[in-house]
Amino acid sequence: MNYLEKINDEETKYVCEAIPSDELKDYLRKNPKEFAKLMPGFRPTSIKADQTASILLRFQKKPFIRSFIEKHIDLWIRSIKDNIEQCKKDGDSEYQALLHTFPDCYFANNISLYFKLSDSAIEQSVLSILSEAVQVILKQRDDSPKGIDVEKISERMKESERLINEKEAEIRKLKKNIAGKDKNLSKHSETIEKQEVIIAELRDNLKKREKETETAEKEKLKLKHACEEVEKESKAIKRENESLHEKNNVLDNALNTANLQIEGLEKKYADENYEIAGDSSLVRPVSKSQFKEFLSYNLEDIGLSTEKAEGQLLVDHLTRILFLGYPIITNSITARNIASCVSNSITGLSNFKSLSYVEHIKAKHIVHFLNDSGRVVCLDGFLGNYNEIELFEILRQYKNKIIFLSVTYEKTLKYVPVEVLTYCEYLNVLRFPEMAVVHKIGEDPALLEEEKYELDDYFLDERTLKLTRQILEELGFGNQVIIKYLSQITGEEDLNQALIYSILPYIYDVKQENPYMLSKRLEKYAGERGRAPYKDIILRWFGINE
Repeated sequence: MNYLEKINDEETKYVCEAIPSDELKDYLRKNPKEFAKLMPGFRPTSIKADQTASILLRFQKKPFIRSFIEKHIDLWIRSIKDNIEQCKKDGDSEYQALLHTFPDCYFANNISLYFKLSDSAIEQSVLSILSEAVQVILKQRDDSPKGIDVEKISERMKESERLINEKEAEIRKLKKNIAGKDKNLSKHSETIEKQEVIIAELRDNLKKREKETETAEKEKLKLKHACEEVEKESKAIKRENESLHEKNNVLDNALNTANLQIEGLEKKYADENYEIAGDSSLVRPVSKSQFKEFLSYNLEDIGLSTEKAEGQLLVDHLTRILFLGYPIITNSITARNIASCVSNSITGLSNFKSLSYVEHIKAKHIVHFLNDSGRVVCLDGFLGNYNEIELFEILRQYKNKIIFLSVTYEKTLKYVPVEVLTYCEYLNVLRFPEMAVVHKIGEDPALLEEEKYELDDYFLDERTLKLTRQILEELGFGNQVIIKYLSQITGEEDLNQALIYSILPYIYDVKQENPYMLSKRLEKYAGERGRAPYKDIILRWFGINE
């Protein structure tokens, strides 16, 4: 058959979308082994109707799926040909047979595709008229006036009136001849009856055209209103563009301010010698429970509920990663919100200092900024623009600070080596609607006593260690990154936090792949039948049906 070799991607998509979902499910149920090779861990019954086309398109080159599509195309073509032949036997002309067939076939909205697949020759002008006629039939069935050409309808009405006048004149002529032609009376009477039937049909058609014209006029009025709405929307877009232009001017002013800031720093620190005043010692609150309580208050203040499971998990996760001495990579808006909440929960201040990347910024500028800043800081736009090796070497000497490395878009990290996760923590809380905009903190600031500390040795149980390693390996993380995660996870609760706010969003949002399609172990652990304690959250945020 080899139909798919004859058509392009758009035409292949049309065919795949036309195939009924139930027929695909039935085919997959009858061939479970082949289906398991394509989509391991899934059942045919779980496939939804709107997923049929995407599955067929994704695996169209696989012989198992390709033969299924080819057989459907062949069945459709043979069915259409048989129906056309039957219509001809019933008395239809060639074009009547086509018009009786195409409105009820799978190629109704792409008739040219049928002729292409069946290798049937047809003139382009005839094909255009045929396609338009089929669409008119379909629209009339749906009782939709859209697409009716008022001028063509008027022409048809005039033609109908002309035919009626001609037929009536012919009848009058026949009636005059009847009186003098008794022998042909019977024949003329029969002709008159036929002509009267034709006239009646033409009058009916005329009435239909009149109704169509009336409907078309109404549709014109609707289109006029639609045009007015489009004009309003166009004006709104114009106003929005003006607003964006104003915002762009604000950003330009901010960039100029940043450049002036750099120039000021250049003058202040003209020499290349600079001294790092940081501390590589780890620091944490003396009372972890008190910090968690204050952090919860601040997150609640910006609208994020910590009573729900995902909110409480975020508080626990932040409490675990903030004091490990690693810079935290996160979205720019997220960084502002989280940094404000953290600063307000521990330093007694709701604000924090931020340094934006600008061209020609140097290591001494970063060091001077860190030396002059407080406990919580943010470096914005450095990843992907600044030398990562030099940047991490500087930040490694400021473990006494909570440092956020913010990026404007998650896709930015797609072009940064994954090994960056060896030296940083990745935090993604974009699935909280409250994190989509920057909030002003209204909660009273708290100042907590902190202490230097060293990481405790611990022994991760064998099952969790093996589970974590297997998931990370199947997701494509390198050994260095895996070792780093294993050094932080002390149990299954930590693993679930890391999956929800670091590992899985990195795969889903940065790599733009579905983790359930990459890791069988993840599917077994956090799938529908898995035993992960927070599988409902994981499935809802990163599952195949999202």
